[in-house]
Amino acid sequence: MPAVDETDIQPPAPETGSPPAPLPLTPSTPVCERCHRYAAAGVCRECGLFVCTACAAPDEAGNLVCQVHRFAPQPVEEPTFRQLLRGLLSRPQETYAKLSPDGRNLAKAFVFAVVLGMFAVVIGLIWEQILPREWVHPIGAFIESQLPMAVGEENLVATVMALVMMPFFLAIGVLINALGFHLALMLVGGAKKGIGATIKVVCYSNATAVFAVLPLLGSLVFWFGSLYLTVIGAAKLHGVSPARVFAALALFIGFLALIVGLGMAAFMALMSQVGGGGGLLT
Repeated sequence: MPAVDETDIQPPAPETGSPPAPLPLTPSTPVCERCHRYAAAGVCRECGLFVCTACAAPDEAGNLVCQVHRFAPQPVEEPTFRQLLRGLLSRPQETYAKLSPDGRNLAKAFVFAVVLGMFAVVIGLIWEQILPREWVHPIGAFIESQLPMAVGEENLVATVMALVMMPFFLAIGVLINALGFHLALMLVGGAKKGIGATIKVVCYSNATAVFAVLPLLGSLVFWFGSLYLTVIGAAKLHGVSPARVFAALALFIGFLALIVGLGMAAFMALMSQVGGGGGLLT
């Protein structure tokens, strides 16, 4: 059997797609700042640290990216205001799927809610100058009709001041509603994500405010449409069933109705005492 020359033996070809073996440390090469075990093969494109081939991999352009930034969540480019409005009214599930279920872009969500809320308020004021109030805001008119004393007519200065402060009140109202709804989701086991997801759901449910332009039934379409978007959005962003979200929403609305009912009862009892006894101090 003839002798085999060792110089004719070729090393096995490296596996396709496998990363190269880390380089051993030498006095002339920098150490990897991630593992501190091997020599650095370059610097990370994102953080600029020296990294070895065990702690980083090249991107499409051949630049090294360490594992910390390689698997980090990438920024989500959410739809624009116009895309959100159109998508929520036509394809709500697909539109909610494009939103990040965290606290990113919350300012954009608040702006969306405030702008649409102001739109509904201004349109409502215009309709009130043309139609009876119970046709424009049937729910609000019913509540006012149950109060023992009528609210005086608003003057122009009070209306302007209310409009100036309205964006602030709308933002606070969105935040309070989101906190209450998120608590209800937690009680039914539906809060799989953080409060940021719930805030986005409440903010973007205001998309149906565009229906305020409709006379007579506009406010009702706005309100029930907002509830529908809330169920769809919370189910999508929290990753739970619509039935669980509906249970949380029913719990939250029931709690609000209880608070409003107790407040009205206390107010009516107070006013009856004032009217019958001549005042609180007598």
